[in-house]
Amino acid sequence: PAPKAEPEVMGPPEPMGPPEPQDAGPHGDDTVASPLVEEPVMVRPDVEPAVEADWTEDRKRP
Repeated sequence: PAPKAEPEVMGPPEPMGPPEPQDAGPHGDDTVASPLVEEPVMVRPDVEPAVEADWTEDRKRP
């Protein structure tokens, strides 16, 4: 439910990609197109701050 709420909030940027809604036709494609666009956006901000704080704390500690 958490990851599903993310793509719903990104509704505005989704319309920009006409190929996404078209692929969403079949349920199978919808699952592949959702993670494809949601992974890079959700993983990027989630991994960037997580890794940045990790190496930043390590550098500040020593």
